[in-house]
Amino acid sequence: MYTKKFDDRGEKTISTMFNWFKKKTANKKNFPEIIDKLLERLNGAQEAAIGSILRGIKEIDPKTKINPTTVNPKIIDTLYGYQITCVNGFLSTEKLIAFMDSLEFKDVLLEKIESSTGIKSNEIEFYNKKYLDCWGEIECLKKTFSKDIIELYKIPLKDKNIDKLIGMLGDTAVSVAYQSQMDGAMACGDRKLGIRLAKRFKKFLYEESYASSQKNEQEIKHFEKKFK
Repeated sequence: MYTKKFDDRGEKTISTMFNWFKKKTANKKNFPEIIDKLLERLNGAQEAAIGSILRGIKEIDPKTKINPTTVNPKIIDTLYGYQITCVNGFLSTEKLIAFMDSLEFKDVLLEKIESSTGIKSNEIEFYNKKYLDCWGEIECLKKTFSKDIIELYKIPLKDKNIDKLIGMLGDTAVSVAYQSQMDGAMACGDRKLGIRLAKRFKKFLYEESYASSQKNEQEIKHFEKKFK
């Protein structure tokens, strides 16, 4: 995945500009250990993402027939595909894994997901490839992610609250992207990078998110609590 650096004038991509210092690049023999740690974190972030999506849908449309306790299995495929898109290119850009090893890292991660969940790799890669087509552009990723969620939950685009929902899903997309990168940094043992990302995520929530534009303090606090 091609990635660019953040533009100081506004967030344009899911890459970061933290590649300032020489980092310890992971050896391939350490991939299984890193992936075990990473997958645990990614799974936790999925729970937060699904909870945020369903809670948002219910709040925006209290009459919705969507049951918050029921999860569409395809949403898991979508989230894994999106998370892998966000984390894999980031790790190689930050030199936490070698660029030439990034495809192998992804393959090992997909194999681990399949062995632990039963989800076929090709089902996840369908979404991974779709998000890779955005080339790291956050607006494209937000739009594609929101479209996928709306289609999975069969939400009518003519709904009077659709703009609010798209805004909320956009915030969720960025939150998952940041969380995936934080998870990747932490799994590779780069705590300082993880902390810097957390600070950048907080800036997004309070200054750049849809929730901040709507002065929705409750929603900002919700994202800050769920994604950390």
